[in-house]
Parts: sequence; C-alpha cells; structure tokens
Amino acid sequence: MTRYFPFVGVGLTALIAISFLLFGFAEAENNRAVVHSESFQIIFEKTENGLSIKSHEGTAWKKLAFSLHGQKVFVNQFGESSLKAVQQKNENGDLADFEFSIESSDNEFILKSNGGTAWEELKFSLQAGKKILVNEYGLNRI
Repeated sequence: MTRYFPFVGVGLTALIAISFLLFGFAEAENNRAVVHSESFQIIFEKTENGLSIKSHEGTAWKKLAFSLHGQKVFVNQFGESSLKAVQQKNENGDLADFEFSIESSDNEFILKSNGGTAWEELKFSLQAGKKILVNEYGLNRI
C-alpha cells in the first residue's frame, strides 16, 4: 500500500520558490555593490590660462589643462570626454568609473557629477597657485 502525502509537494514547491526569491535579493544586493564609487584623487590648480588638473589615483591620465572661457568640459577616468562619446570599457579594473563636468563662472569652478561619485555638485574658487584635491567623496583644500 502506497501512502501519499499531499502537503509534501506543496511544501517542496514553497521551499523552491523561497530559494529563488532569496537568490534574487542576493543578486540585487550584489548589483548595487558594483555601482558604488571607486577611488580617485585629482588635484585642481588655477593657472593663468584656466585650469590644470593632475591625477594621483584612479585614472589612465596624469595631467590635463583647460582654458574654459564659459565652456563646459567633461572628464572621466580616461581623460577629457564628451556627452556624445561612446563609453569606454575599463578592462583592467584598476581605474575608477566616474565622469563629471567642469565649468567656470565669476572666479568659481563648478563640478557636476554624471556618476561614480558620492557628490552631485561641487563649487569652489581658487587663487592662482592654490590647489584643491577632489575625490569621489568631495573636496579638500591643500
């Protein structure tokens, strides 16, 4: 005589469904971790002609210079970029993944993040020869 337990099938189905839900939440949590800011350090210095920036960490470039004159410039881990530029792939993984714009207005520099930073906008003024360190968390005068 064979015994049949109808609740075993329901219980097994519920267990499988809960496993898929938990795995889905774990996967979503892992995806969120990938989005977090990576480390970069850039020193901004005002020059006679505009702005000089030097990277100390997290970029493929070492130094960039701009004469802004009311223009907006975009910078990412690979150097100067544009909104129309195709995103380059960070294949070696040791670069930060960020992009921000730089504008100048009335002796003030305005940085606006397009991603990869904890800040959305930074504003600061610089005198010639003075420096500011910008990283993924904000800025520090040095």
